[in-house]
Amino acid sequence: ATVGVGIDLGTSTSSVAIYKDKKPTIIQFKDLLSTPSCVAFTDNEVLFGSDAKEQLPNNPRNTIYGVKRLIGRKFEDIEPEMSHWPFEITKGEGGNIMLTITYKGQTEKLTPEQIVAMQLAELKNAADCAAGTITKHVVISVPADYNNAQRQATLDAAAIAGFQASLISEPAATILHYDFDNEGDLQANMNVLVFDLGGGTIDVSIVTRNQKTNSFEVKATSGSTRMGGIDFTNRLVKHFTEEFEKKNKKDFTSDPKALCRLREACEKAKIQLSSSHQTDIKVEGIDFTINVSREEFERICTALFNQAMAHVSTCLHDPEMDNSSIQRVLLVGYSTLIPKIRKLLTDLFPKIKQIERLKHAVAYGAVMAAASRAGYSRFASVIDVYPRPFVVKYRNEEERKFAKNFKIPGFTGDKTSRTTRQKEVRVDKKFRSGLCIEKEFWTRADRVDALMLCLSHIEQKVSLQIMEAETAAGNKRELEEYKQMIRMLKSDPTASDEIVDNQLKEVEKTAANLCNTRPDYSFSPSLISILYHNARSVVNKLGDLDNLLGSVHLDILCITESWCKECHTSNLKEMAEQKGFTMFKCDKKVEGDNVNESGNELDNDDDDEIVRCMWKKGGGILLFIRKKYHCVIVPNIFNNCECLAIDIKVSDSTAKFPKWIRLCVVYRAFDYEDDHYQSQADCLSYIVKSSKHPVVFVGDFNSKHLSKHKRKTVDRIMDKFVADNCLTHLINCPTRFHRGIDWLLTNYPYCIRDPTIIEPMTIHSSNITFLKSDHSGIAFDIDPAALPSPR
Repeated sequence: ATVGVGIDLGTSTSSVAIYKDKKPTIIQFKDLLSTPSCVAFTDNEVLFGSDAKEQLPNNPRNTIYGVKRLIGRKFEDIEPEMSHWPFEITKGEGGNIMLTITYKGQTEKLTPEQIVAMQLAELKNAADCAAGTITKHVVISVPADYNNAQRQATLDAAAIAGFQASLISEPAATILHYDFDNEGDLQANMNVLVFDLGGGTIDVSIVTRNQKTNSFEVKATSGSTRMGGIDFTNRLVKHFTEEFEKKNKKDFTSDPKALCRLREACEKAKIQLSSSHQTDIKVEGIDFTINVSREEFERICTALFNQAMAHVSTCLHDPEMDNSSIQRVLLVGYSTLIPKIRKLLTDLFPKIKQIERLKHAVAYGAVMAAASRAGYSRFASVIDVYPRPFVVKYRNEEERKFAKNFKIPGFTGDKTSRTTRQKEVRVDKKFRSGLCIEKEFWTRADRVDALMLCLSHIEQKVSLQIMEAETAAGNKRELEEYKQMIRMLKSDPTASDEIVDNQLKEVEKTAANLCNTRPDYSFSPSLISILYHNARSVVNKLGDLDNLLGSVHLDILCITESWCKECHTSNLKEMAEQKGFTMFKCDKKVEGDNVNESGNELDNDDDDEIVRCMWKKGGGILLFIRKKYHCVIVPNIFNNCECLAIDIKVSDSTAKFPKWIRLCVVYRAFDYEDDHYQSQADCLSYIVKSSKHPVVFVGDFNSKHLSKHKRKTVDRIMDKFVADNCLTHLINCPTRFHRGIDWLLTNYPYCIRDPTIIEPMTIHSSNITFLKSDHSGIAFDIDPAALPSPR
């Protein structure tokens, strides 16, 4: 079985591994173990990897690469580097980076997170296809020098791509793989220097083995997200651009296509000089040919080699070590193939007989971390450090400084105390909040009297913990259950979710087009989300109707008319119009088209939309349907149960989804007073099997609210469902559906990630978007044929 996915998201190339049958395996892309980190937009399609890179010289404006250097940064941070990218980079709202591309003749503005999301979705989809199942434990590697904004942006990109992920630093992943591949080689207290020089970043870390705890402790780390193989190429491009201008008296940079060809030629020359002492640089279409030797390359890039060794010196200096303290040197990243790098390290560590270079170590280590977090295999743990210094400023203007390489978790011992206003405050480390360290690493807590700072490592994401506690004056008793202790001092605790929501809106159109050209592509928008509630307590938890209709994830809302009339006196139709919905009113019985029980026309202003329904029993239902969809409500053909079938016409029809999608809503699915549970089960099974479309069951399934008799009825029906194997097609399931939830979690664990959460949430995977609550559920974004058979 496959239990995890590890993604090495590189600046130049990326790779993905799966942990299957107790071993890690790298997924191949066109017989290669890595794929270029490149996305190209054309007049007809979106290209990835080698397909995108091959057409770069002819389409430089719409081919995005090196985006790992842009994610999580502001426009002002990258202004000095903008000349190295041929595509258009502009300043967006709040100083954010925006990438302007032309796709199918339309100009689009995308964020770096959206581009990374496309890359991640492609990698995750390749892993799922190779595994033959949808994996939910994903770990993405990031540079150790990434700040919190860059780490959070990577997690946001994963959320946009449709899956949840954890992060691991690249040196930590490397040491995990080396220990697994060379069992017994790393002895207790042995110091290992990990030198990771990739396409766009450099990380140097010193790691020590703790044999007693089977863990590795990072002693120090030093690096930069602005130095890598790309910079060596840029130095060559700059040098030979100047040579061309001197020789031909022309500005080479004025022609983006010619500049891309020169960059491609310099990249090839850099690679060839790792095995040859000289090579030629030729630019197609331009009279430009020049010979370059390895010595000249090293001279042009002298400053970069010095910077690389400076990071090694810094890493040794911080823990007060010297070169004799290092017993192993591990090389990671394609740029470590440069002979000068190996020579400099050999000269610095003359006692080390062999300096090993590891291939794809980061991807291997990331998937091991994923497998470990899934509970399948246990590998050594890594205690990491935060690479930057920061300061916390208290209300009384007192400052507390923390040096770089601050260990995560932070304080030694289980408790740490601090005296404030002559009161002793004790804060247990088990409390976690999630206030992120900002770029400036300053936090002012104006409202808090008693403060305590903690650093915790939650999924490799550094969080600043500021906690508040109350004690009675002069009383030494324990703090009362730590009530009201934690206060997150963040202006907007949901900022990350809002960022994801906004980006989902921005890429919806692009993603729909992607589905047209790539039917198996997992980066698909949420086509339909439908929510049906008839329990007032649940609606109150979700918020009022205005908030429900304002949800970006909600496309269809079915709700009882009686609740709306009781709780809302405002004009419902006007509210729906303001929120971009069309409101339909379905009474008990409707004969013919657009006529309700009283002979009045339904609230429908669109001639293209026809509403017809017939109810066996039950009260009026209000349907709020987002205007971008055309809807036909068809007659009830299942006479033994209240059922509403809705045909939805999707404006952007795709190859993956039909032009019309039918949703089957079963209202009041169970008659708890009816002892004929067998006939109920037969009826519901027939609906599920015959509809061949997503089915939504609605009702009060909370076992706490049901009597023993009613709960027994539900159990018997669920047993019948399992016996008939119709749960294979059942997509929706309330989180407290008693037997059903256990069955679904066992057979389709990706459908519901956390059954204990009762707030509505959206969970994405390659084939499903699932919005759930504790009483009633919803659909969708799924092709039923894509569901695997139960294990």
